[in-house]
Amino acid sequence: MSKNIDEVYQFKITLNSTKPSIWRRILVPSNYTFWDLHVAIQDSMGWKDLPAFA
Repeated sequence: MSKNIDEVYQFKITLNSTKPSIWRRILVPSNYTFWDLHVAIQDSMGWKDLPAFA
C-alpha cells in the first residue's frame, strides 16, 4: 500500500574541510522521521552504521 506524500524536502549535505568539496543532494518525503533522514544521509554517502560494541 502506498502512502500519499504531500511535500518533498531537498537537502544538500556538504562535508567540511574537503578539497575538492564532497557533497550530495537528496530528496526525502516530508513524512520521514529523523531516523529515516539519518539513514538517507548515510546511504547517500555510502556509509554504514557500525555497532557501538563490536
